[in-house]
Amino acid sequence: MTRIGIIAEVHMRTEHATDLVNELNWIADHFEHNFEPDHVFLLGDIIQHGKTREEDITNVERVMSALSDCSFPITYLLGNHDVINLTRDELADILDQDSFFGEVNVEDETFVYLDSSLRGTKTPSGMVGPDQLSFAKKSLTKHANPFVLVHHPIGNFDLSDNYWFAEFPEQAYLCDRKKLLDIMSKSGNIQSTITGHIHKHEYTTFKDLPHLSISAFSKETPNKPLTGAYAQLTVEESSTAEIKVRDQTIAQYRI
Repeated sequence: MTRIGIIAEVHMRTEHATDLVNELNWIADHFEHNFEPDHVFLLGDIIQHGKTREEDITNVERVMSALSDCSFPITYLLGNHDVINLTRDELADILDQDSFFGEVNVEDETFVYLDSSLRGTKTPSGMVGPDQLSFAKKSLTKHANPFVLVHHPIGNFDLSDNYWFAEFPEQAYLCDRKKLLDIMSKSGNIQSTITGHIHKHEYTTFKDLPHLSISAFSKETPNKPLTGAYAQLTVEESSTAEIKVRDQTIAQYRI
């Protein structure tokens, strides 16, 4: 059995920093002493971009500090807010992570993660680009039953009442997701995609592939600055994803 912790949409920001750090500390302690994950992924939008580069650096460091004493390894993905004031090289230095796309082998499971952030634009939509598509094709062909993790959704989700994306749903997705879906469909062995960005939990099937969206830790809506949501993925013969707030399970999906 493999245990994976997942946090999406931390949106660390100055005006709510104390509450967000305290809740991250609670999750880190829960992971450490209760769930005991083999690996943890943060699905991007580590920060809500501020007015200056210095503010963003401080907020990335706040997230790092809240998780710094954990014994489990952590992989950070990037979201659209992370790269508005900071470059990938700057984020790599702060987070001590060489690349924001690659693959992680945990026990007998493979997790392929991709960078969908678009540097130099404030548009919410994302793109992985030709280099990562080529990488994904090789990686997904090589491994049996991998998971694919990206900030932006790959499957179709119900956005009809979504505060952030109901009016312009195209901004929720990857510009090149059809190409990525084609690669995944041809590989024929994806366990599930796991994504964030749309600030809601949902499990769906699209193009005969399973897709899981993780709730936002923070900023679910403008009037809800802290949700505290996170996910626990237990991978075994019949895998289960639990979306939780503190000790309460708010949704559970069989993958």
